[in-house]
Amino acid sequence: MEVLLIQPPLILPRAFVNYPSFAALGLLYAAGHLERLGAHVRVLDAFLAGPGEAPIRVGNAGVRLGVSAGRLVDEAEGVPDVAIVTASMFAHPGRIERTELPALFRALRRRFPRLPLVLADCYAGGLDYLPYDPLKALGAAKELFAVCTGEGESALPALLAALAGRRAFSDLPRCVHREGRAIMRGVFPGPLCTDLDALAPAFHLVDMERFFAFQMRAGELDLIHEFPGGGRFLPLLSSRGCPFACSFCAKGFPGYRAASARATLQRAEDSWRKYRPERLVFFDDCMNADPRRFSAITRGLRRRRIPWEAPNGFRADRLRRQDVRDLAAAGMQAPSLSLESGDDEVRSRLVRKTLSLSHVQHAAAWFAEAGLRVRVHGIIGFPGERRAQINRTLLALAELAERYRAEPRLQFATPVPGTPLYRAAKAGKHLLRDTANMEIGDLFTRRSLVRTREFSPDDLLRFRENFERRIHESREPKLLLAPSYRCNVRCVFCCTSTLSRRDAPLYRLRRELERAAREGIRQLDIDGGEPTLYPHLPQLIEYARQVGFKRVTLVTNARRAAYPAYAARLRRSGLDAAVVTLLAPEAGGHDRLTRVEGSFAQAVRGIRALSNSGVELLGNVVLLPENLSVLPATVGSLLRLGCRSVNLQYPLPIGEAAREGFVFPRPAAVRQAVSRLLLGVDASRIQLHNLAPCLLGSLARRVPMGGGKRYLEMLFAHGSQRNFGRMLESLARALPACETCAARVLCPGLWRHQLQAGLRPRPL
Repeated sequence: MEVLLIQPPLILPRAFVNYPSFAALGLLYAAGHLERLGAHVRVLDAFLAGPGEAPIRVGNAGVRLGVSAGRLVDEAEGVPDVAIVTASMFAHPGRIERTELPALFRALRRRFPRLPLVLADCYAGGLDYLPYDPLKALGAAKELFAVCTGEGESALPALLAALAGRRAFSDLPRCVHREGRAIMRGVFPGPLCTDLDALAPAFHLVDMERFFAFQMRAGELDLIHEFPGGGRFLPLLSSRGCPFACSFCAKGFPGYRAASARATLQRAEDSWRKYRPERLVFFDDCMNADPRRFSAITRGLRRRRIPWEAPNGFRADRLRRQDVRDLAAAGMQAPSLSLESGDDEVRSRLVRKTLSLSHVQHAAAWFAEAGLRVRVHGIIGFPGERRAQINRTLLALAELAERYRAEPRLQFATPVPGTPLYRAAKAGKHLLRDTANMEIGDLFTRRSLVRTREFSPDDLLRFRENFERRIHESREPKLLLAPSYRCNVRCVFCCTSTLSRRDAPLYRLRRELERAAREGIRQLDIDGGEPTLYPHLPQLIEYARQVGFKRVTLVTNARRAAYPAYAARLRRSGLDAAVVTLLAPEAGGHDRLTRVEGSFAQAVRGIRALSNSGVELLGNVVLLPENLSVLPATVGSLLRLGCRSVNLQYPLPIGEAAREGFVFPRPAAVRQAVSRLLLGVDASRIQLHNLAPCLLGSLARRVPMGGGKRYLEMLFAHGSQRNFGRMLESLARALPACETCAARVLCPGLWRHQLQAGLRPRPL
């Protein structure tokens, strides 16, 4: 029997999910199975058709993969006995009119007027399965003879046997077909393939060099989201389905079936030798569902030195440390885990995932130990989820990123039709729109489709924006180094007044710079005290650049930089930027707060000298009761002196500010001062630090707020080391009300002196 299998062109929205460039994998597995049963199979793939480079077009409205339907059919050779078009979430039978399928059916009918046309699901992995009514799909396309659902290998053989006259058309598994004007329904759900060892993709039926060229072009255009840049990726499957029952998962059928480790390794080795890809990509739904089988596969691929990926990720509770070592040794680059929620109740009751946070933490630690950055997926916005539970997820993901260098991937809960999540959201009237009637692309956007009493889509956006800000900061860790706590001013708020004035030896600081560079830190802030009093500062900056620091910033009162030759020497040493402080717009106010006469004039000359030497300038103002009234003028002075932006620092309750009698500015007075400032300065040029956003009221949504500073590792002059963010958390207290705040992931809470003064949080 002559069988023509066709991969149709796909139209993708700009914001799509999954791996549509590999959609033909299911077709190739079906082709291999039909060949094994004796059919003569040819493949017509829109992704590989046409002359010239890979047929991919990216426009404002979306992405087109493959040549047009007419061009594709023109390349068909001979007259087959049957043509089978493969369906997927992007060529969906339940939304035929919104796809390229009607044009393809018409083109096929013009070319082959009497040919039976079949639309069939083919299991590809890596694509969500959205259920549909095959009777309606067949009725919507008059050119079609039959529709097969679920899995091509177990549905197509019986249909083809019936077409060949070798069996009756009655009781076809998972198939509907026409008999005259009637539509006949077969057996649903029908049996599935059980011998996965026997299944192999028919790569020999397509031009594999063109296949690889298509994947490489798709990667260059960022159409393979987990693998930017693309490559010679060869897709495979070692199992089908998943034994678990997560509420959001859009899988096509229940149960789990797997090829043996032996067969999987043989298939991998044969494919590796024959086609010479850069790496294999297994699109299993849950590749390590069977831990013993998985360990045998990871061990075998490592021994064969075959690099591979599994973009759908691993179950953390089914991983072993040795598995992770084998993955790393084989060359895996993008491993992933799924936490889903950091809250036990949400994970077990709403997600239905039998997994503990500790499993994910242990697995993330193993990946970090092996030198791999693991991607960890989290989901927020489930119907029934409380705001405090959302924050537990965000904080858990942030901790994994900061402790183990994991790469968090945060999504909103998407009620895909056919899932338990969809049924729960619809029953509870939480859907803003019924997702069963939506375009595929609109399902997976950067905005939630769920509203509950606890949160709205806008609330979820704020949670995510704050989370992404913290993660962005954690991706660029800094070393905050203090070579000395000596200082040439005596600021009334000084944070380091209680620390030893002894300078750190240069050899020890060099050793610490080497260690930090080995750990991947590439940004250095040099603080104090006043760091310009350290006699070896130019040599320290030079050495930092030598060992690999990409950006060196000096935090200074700028007095010593008033000597132009010294400012120029710092620049020649490799200094990139300076954070310079003014406490008032004129000498009287500034000098009273530094308690050193003449410090203002020297600071202004120093700021100008640094600017003239080519150092980038950032401003700094510490907010005090004495200078709030002149805040607009102070910030204006810093901007006119050349500062790109200005940090507004609420005093930290350490050093002088921890002494009895120190007066902190009232949050209400800070709000008033910042409001006046915004009348003349764009909010994008300021950032407010060390004050809980809820104390700013509505200003919190207008003024950029500094985060929790977990990205800062402090090295003290006396040799000890501490994470700056954790230090701040020890000085603050988060009350129960804080746990519901959209800014919780950025904010350690209120300072203890604020709580003692009667202030209470007002969650955003």
